[in-house]
Amino acid sequence: MQQPSALRLTSRAAVLVLGVFALLAFGGSAAFAQVTGKVIGTVTDSDTGQPLVGAQVVVEGTNLGNVTNEDGYYFINNVPVGLEQLTAQYLGYQTTTQEQRILAGQTMTLDFQLSSEVVQAEGIVATIEREPLVVRDNTISKTRFTAEETQNLPVDDIESVIDLSAGIYEDVNLGGFIVRGGRGTESADTDIVRLGYRHPLRENGSWWMPSHAQFGASVWRVPDIRGTTRRFDLNLTAIWRAERAWGYYEAGIGGYLLSKTINNDENRVPSAFEFGSHIGVGFRVAPRHTIGVGIQHLSNAGIKQPNGGIDLVQVQYTFAN
Repeated sequence: MQQPSALRLTSRAAVLVLGVFALLAFGGSAAFAQVTGKVIGTVTDSDTGQPLVGAQVVVEGTNLGNVTNEDGYYFINNVPVGLEQLTAQYLGYQTTTQEQRILAGQTMTLDFQLSSEVVQAEGIVATIEREPLVVRDNTISKTRFTAEETQNLPVDDIESVIDLSAGIYEDVNLGGFIVRGGRGTESADTDIVRLGYRHPLRENGSWWMPSHAQFGASVWRVPDIRGTTRRFDLNLTAIWRAERAWGYYEAGIGGYLLSKTINNDENRVPSAFEFGSHIGVGFRVAPRHTIGVGIQHLSNAGIKQPNGGIDLVQVQYTFAN
């Protein structure tokens, strides 16, 4: 019988581990980065100026695209350089296509104002603002509210307007607003602490039969669009584990139910239910104590898009009774 085990998972370590293999296998990645750019912008209602949440923006002729967040903001990475056509669509609104020239290694801004009326037109004329919302060589986001837009917002004071801005959220404990990245204690990592109980299963001689069933619960520390927030999950995992005198090696696959989805520049977890798979190895430090490491991937297997998923490195301590 095995008792609770504690895990600490860090996405930055995962990126470093996977990056080594990526560097060896794809030596031309640096050259690829120089022939792509990034497109960001907002999708709003042309009449009210309100952001359209969940609008789809795609690059025509490619499989690149994204959906807008609660602020109407979107971003698309690795867009090929040259003159590209981008299309924005939203249920109940007219589909709009605009042309944008993409420059290598730079961020281009392209905003869409969709009309709720059905309009038959042969072509769409793109209007480019004199003052771009984001400097082309800058990858940070900026939110701007005009007097007309503020009148249409469901707010009563300036604090509520500030709270609607991307990257800013109100911390009731500190009694003020927090700007993402403005605190020295903030981190871009996703950290997870997980407690799990593994119950050994009866062997029946079949190779596909798991050796253990793991029941677990986790607390997440996630950098999100509105700052660092917490998530919780409940999980059930089937474990195939081979015990050796020096330790063990194992693999597992299971399901995770998150308290809230994840949406940031690096990871997109758009659904509360996620599949999780991992491989790992551990070493025995005492008769009933082992310490191990592993690599885990969480995604929803395409149940909901965009399905970016998240890669994690796990450090595991196990106590066997």
